[in-house]
Amino acid sequence: MASSSSGSSKSEQQHSEKLEAAQQMHNDDDDDDDDYSSKQMKHIAFVVIGIVGIMSVAMVMIWAVVKPKRPIYAIEYGLISEATLPSNLESLVGNFRFVMRSYNPNTKATIYYGSMKILSRNSSNDKSVVWSGKNFSQPPFNVTRISFLLFAQVEKKPGYEDIIQHIQHGNVSSNISVRAEISSTSKSDDPKHYSEKEAAEKKQNGESSSSSSSSKQMKYIAIVVLVIIVVMSAAMGMIWGVVKPKRPVYAIEYGVIADANISTPDYETLSGKLGFVMRSYNPNKKSTIHYKSMSIYNSYSENKTTTSVKRVEDFSQPPFNVTRIRFIVPVQISTEPGENVIEYLQHGKITVNISVKAEMSFRFGNWKSTPRPIGIYCQPAAVMLASNFQTTDCYVDL
Repeated sequence: MASSSSGSSKSEQQHSEKLEAAQQMHNDDDDDDDDYSSKQMKHIAFVVIGIVGIMSVAMVMIWAVVKPKRPIYAIEYGLISEATLPSNLESLVGNFRFVMRSYNPNTKATIYYGSMKILSRNSSNDKSVVWSGKNFSQPPFNVTRISFLLFAQVEKKPGYEDIIQHIQHGNVSSNISVRAEISSTSKSDDPKHYSEKEAAEKKQNGESSSSSSSSKQMKYIAIVVLVIIVVMSAAMGMIWGVVKPKRPVYAIEYGVIADANISTPDYETLSGKLGFVMRSYNPNKKSTIHYKSMSIYNSYSENKTTTSVKRVEDFSQPPFNVTRIRFIVPVQISTEPGENVIEYLQHGKITVNISVKAEMSFRFGNWKSTPRPIGIYCQPAAVMLASNFQTTDCYVDL
């Protein structure tokens, strides 16, 4: 008896040691997975920081090359076009003509104007439109002059005998403002503006090799853009290679006739409910799957439901998780006149087409993908009366 008790004690001790060793190996695997996950997240963070840094430098380089400047405006000419003097010579009423010069100081950028209006503001601070023109563009170094008329009334100021003395010793002032929509582009100019631009460039900068400089600048921009595309493509490939999420695996695991009523006395119709268990499996090692707005439908032609047979609450599946969803599908089976539905079920089976619609997203560490629609189709799921249910694999459309 003592020998038997001692042998049993040793056996239990060995079994306990094996369990502890297995648990320790499992814990070590979990620690290794955590370390691996931490390294992956560090790699992704470095890649993202590198992309942001390169794009920032590239944008600064492009801005330094293009560097659009503001246009320059000036009223370069003004005179009294026609005027009327009252008998008391206290005021002057007439049209004043002005010429406004617009200059584009950019080397490569063409400026486009849309809906330009010239406004005048009087002493009462009221604004009126004195000129409204069509859309126009200004190539580099172009000078455009706009002529317009301004109707105004000038009153004599104190200290002068009449308005004529006032004008001779002073001036007529007016507040001019311009409103327009403006945009610019660095595309090549029209041929008709090329000679004018070239002459203006030589006059302004004294340079005869501007075309060569432009060619070099465009090459630099092309190289920078190409480098950005290559780096971003490589970074996206690295991130996808690290994360690499797999689509979930679905199957109808179990089906049974939960409730049934057979019509009497003809036994030609069966009305009832089928109970199913659907299994959802996340095969990913590091990615968690989130489901939202999941609905289950029966799309079998004889028992098709336009409304869902079950709405599943939002849920998440961590890596390697298995989640089972139970639901009921109402059915009605009818046989040909004179046939017995019980005999039909004994020699056949009840089939239904189960479909699922939901929104799904992956989460890997702090990164989460945008939700995307997912369709799950289990066709057909067969419930047999005289034998066990056979698992039906489902097709996942992602």
